[in-house]
Amino acid sequence: MTQGRGRTSKRLREARKAKGQTQLQLSLDTYQSRESVTKQENEEFRVQPHLTKYFTEEYNDPRVAMEAAYEYTGWGTPWLDGAAFDDHRASVLLQTKREVQEALDKIDDVNVAKNPNTIAEYERSEIRDLLVESAEAMTFIKQEIAIMCKDYRFDWMELWDEVNNRLKSRQYIK
Repeated sequence: MTQGRGRTSKRLREARKAKGQTQLQLSLDTYQSRESVTKQENEEFRVQPHLTKYFTEEYNDPRVAMEAAYEYTGWGTPWLDGAAFDDHRASVLLQTKREVQEALDKIDDVNVAKNPNTIAEYERSEIRDLLVESAEAMTFIKQEIAIMCKDYRFDWMELWDEVNNRLKSRQYIK
C-alpha cells in the first residue's frame, strides 16, 4: 500500500458521509461512476485529485486534500489526528505557538554562516535539528490554518489564492 493511501480513502468516505452524500450523488457531482467512487473509498484506486479538489472547493474541507497531497508526494505530514492531538482551535494555536517558538529558538542557536563543506559533525547535527523543528512548526501552522478556516468559515482556496497573489506581487514567485 502506498504511504497514506488508506488515510486519504478514509477521509474521503468520512467527508462524503459528513455531508450526507451518497456515493451516487458524489459520482454525479464529480462526473465519474459510482463504482469509481466506491473503489477510491475502498482503497482499490487512489483518490483522484479532482475529487480532493471538489471537497476542498465545495465544502471548504481541506482534510481530504491534505491527506492526498501527503499520499501523492510522499513527503510532509498527513492531517494530525493522533490521540495526543487536540484539534480545538485554541489548543492548536497554543501548540502552534510552542512549535514556532522552538523553531525560532533553534534558529538562534545555529550558525549557518560557515561553508557547508567545512562544518563539524556536531554543527551538521544542530542544523538537522533546526530543520526538524522548522518542519514540525510548519506542520502545526498548516493544521492551524485549516482548522481556523473551517471553524470561522474562511474559504481555504481563497486564502491560498490571496497568499499566492501577495507572494507574486512581492516577486517571490512568478
